[in-house]
Amino acid sequence: MDKYLRASNGQGCSAATIEEKEQEEEPQAKKARYGQSNVWNFFNKSSDGKTAKCLKCGKIYQTSGNTTNMAGHLKRVHPTLTVSELPKASGHMAAYLDKKYEASSKRKRDLDSVLLNFICSDLRPFYIVENEGFKQFVNALDPRYELPSRSTMLSTCYNNLFMNMRMKLKSILQEVEYCAVTTDCWTSRANEAYLTVTCHFIDPEFKLRTAVLSTSKLQNEKNHSAENIANSLCAVLIEWEVMDKVAAIVTDSARTMIKACEILQKRHVPCFAQVINLIVQQCLNQEKIKVIMGKCKSIVGFFKKSTVAYAKFKEAQNTEKPYSLKQECPTRWNSAFHMIERILKTNDAISSVLLSTPKGLAPFSADEILILKDIKILLQPFECATLQTSSRTLVTVSLIIPITCGLLHNLQLLKSDLKTVEGRESCNCLLEGISSRLLQYEIRNVPRVATLLDPRQPPHRRHPFFNFWKKNKSLKHKTNTVDSILSIRQYFNLDNLESNSNPLDYWKVISSDKSFQHCCKKYFCVPATSTESERMFSKAGIVVSEKRSSLQFKHVDMLLFINRNKWISEQQ
Repeated sequence: MDKYLRASNGQGCSAATIEEKEQEEEPQAKKARYGQSNVWNFFNKSSDGKTAKCLKCGKIYQTSGNTTNMAGHLKRVHPTLTVSELPKASGHMAAYLDKKYEASSKRKRDLDSVLLNFICSDLRPFYIVENEGFKQFVNALDPRYELPSRSTMLSTCYNNLFMNMRMKLKSILQEVEYCAVTTDCWTSRANEAYLTVTCHFIDPEFKLRTAVLSTSKLQNEKNHSAENIANSLCAVLIEWEVMDKVAAIVTDSARTMIKACEILQKRHVPCFAQVINLIVQQCLNQEKIKVIMGKCKSIVGFFKKSTVAYAKFKEAQNTEKPYSLKQECPTRWNSAFHMIERILKTNDAISSVLLSTPKGLAPFSADEILILKDIKILLQPFECATLQTSSRTLVTVSLIIPITCGLLHNLQLLKSDLKTVEGRESCNCLLEGISSRLLQYEIRNVPRVATLLDPRQPPHRRHPFFNFWKKNKSLKHKTNTVDSILSIRQYFNLDNLESNSNPLDYWKVISSDKSFQHCCKKYFCVPATSTESERMFSKAGIVVSEKRSSLQFKHVDMLLFINRNKWISEQQ
């Protein structure tokens, strides 16, 4: 100001002129500060000054008179930049981003819940919240969200969710009249024996429900005796207050499991899918069939072990989506059928590679291919039967007897179409296995009553081996009966429902007879297979992996419980 006063005294400048000069100086000072943000180390401004381009990835942003958009881009997309390199947010934006959500805020609780659901649904380890990469990812999505610690997740969020779901399931089971149970034992990677127990029931809305009750160690880890299994299972059923509601227990055909059911004085239903697998394995173990099955497994194993041969195999198929080969495993249901089916589809490529491989395995002969085609035809109905009876959401126990009859009729019809002696011998072996193993279901009370209560017709439209049902339906006896069983006679004289109908909907809506509804809840809840327990083995293998083999058994139980019982969280 002094210099201007001196200038005015010397040159006659007025006070108004001095003020105008001061106003001209201020814009120049702002312009000098404009490019000081180090965000411009990573962006190039366009010629018109309205946009800027990221030097790292080429993303273009509008400048809008500030660098907020560009600063946010660097933090989200390029989080690996050092702190000194990163542009600093200014003013209210910096204060907003630095402020984390309060622990009691709804947003914080919602994000914690989503995080827990992610861990339990995908069976992720809890230490993921400590991984730097995951932290950066979450921070990029929402800088205000602070990940809970591993101990907080386990002791608070995880435990609260488990207890809430457990209380809900107990409340639901208190309203249930009857339930069925499947169970099986398995051994973890840590060589610990577990007993999985699943529960199946029909709720008041006539919906079939499935819940995992427990995945826990046997009471006595030193043996797998029937008494030990019975005691461990009894403890689970008493804990959930369903001991008196169990209509049947479905397990494999192991003697210890059958004996355990006898100790508990509960009806035992052998797993239908496992019995089918035993029949198929008996057929495949015939001397002539065993030789060709051994060759199949050797050829598949050769391609699985050699990356060069496998690459040539895929190239030889000359297609955009080449098939891969499948290996047979006796304990994996229908795996032999899948192996044979895939070999027949790719036999030309298999032969091409084997013939061009020095000292390679001999390809399949024409006679062997004919045998494999016959085996595939014979095993196709068993594949269909296993799939139909392994559903966890549909009534399946009432399909056991119709499917058994369908298998018998279908194999008898197929016998004349088989082209090899080995095929016909295999057919006879399968028929013998059905007669000795599956016809036993007709004298068991649970599948017999369930079949009578199912108003559906078997799905013969999609599965020809049920065509015999049409003939049986036309031979229904129509006789007079006393009034006390009039409703039963009327029911049996009704036309069958379509195969895609739900028998539970029929008895819920159409029937007003409470005694029928009572029977349906008792028998339709029984699954035809113990597949649900088997599925738990796959889930458990993901949980108790090599990296998590020391996971405590209580956390294994809790994690599998939450993972397989998601529907409980949706209940009011």
